[in-house]
Amino acid sequence: MRSSEERSGKEGRGRGRKITLFDLFLIVAAVVVGYATFVIVSGRRGSTGGGEAVTVIYRGELENVSEAVRDSARVGVQVRDGVRKTPLGEVTGVTSHNTTFIKTDIVTGEVVRSPMEGRYNVILTCEAAGSLVGGRVLIGDYVMAVGTAVSLQSSAISGTGYCISVSYH
Repeated sequence: MRSSEERSGKEGRGRGRKITLFDLFLIVAAVVVGYATFVIVSGRRGSTGGGEAVTVIYRGELENVSEAVRDSARVGVQVRDGVRKTPLGEVTGVTSHNTTFIKTDIVTGEVVRSPMEGRYNVILTCEAAGSLVGGRVLIGDYVMAVGTAVSLQSSAISGTGYCISVSYH
């Protein structure tokens, strides 16, 4: 059996431990990783403050929708992002065309674009109040640019596709 002096000596050793160079390295690494994560996560969303107020006119092409959905798109309805639910303005124009796919002509061997029966691409022209911050066009906190994947949703239509044009004034 150990004496009380031996036990208290072992317990006391852990309390006076000094920070080593390795401990300091781990603390600095954790802070750097935390800061980098914060910058990356917060950098994906646009800043809603500041910037020049502009009216943004953009066109989003919703791909491969059915005829019933194509015919339900209406001018004057409000649209929002289907994922984050950010308001993205009002529909000011609707056009559509057949969805096409690429195939090889069996007779000639030529690669051709062919329309897909009953499937359409719907182009929604939308107008929204936005801002110009650091060369980026923002609608609320949503960065809108040509090529941006969009998921547009309204009371009349919903679909996914890409932003195909952006202008502002």
